[in-house]
Amino acid sequence: MKSVRNIDKNTRKFITISDMSLWEIIDEIMTLSTYEKSFNKVINDALLFGLPELHKRLFDTVEIDGEERKVSVANEYGIDAFYFQLIRLMEESIANQVIIKSILCSLYNERAYQLKGTPVGTKFEKGAFKDTPDYLVKEEAKLLKNAGRK
Repeated sequence: MKSVRNIDKNTRKFITISDMSLWEIIDEIMTLSTYEKSFNKVINDALLFGLPELHKRLFDTVEIDGEERKVSVANEYGIDAFYFQLIRLMEESIANQVIIKSILCSLYNERAYQLKGTPVGTKFEKGAFKDTPDYLVKEEAKLLKNAGRK
């Protein structure tokens, strides 16, 4: 017969919190009537919200190129993750702009080739039709105005 120890999970444990900013958060939470008399309730609720997320980040895997890999925890909690994500999105945006520019240049050159030798073609090659159409000017102004509000 196998011996079983510590079946009761209601045993008393002690923790040390050395980060003063965490104590400030705990103190603020304890000003609420639900928590004012129970430090234990604050910690248990904090574990309820945070422990599943920590477990997920430590043990979950993702499939990358057909290979299972652990999810990286490094810098996912800090400001570094924000900047990493921002830079990644900016690089993606630049790549999309380069592709769009390439396609537009190809279409422009193809159209210039078709019009070569005509009065319209000469104006086209010199950039006489470079101005943005009026409807696009209005749309661009609206989009930039909305972007400024965010």
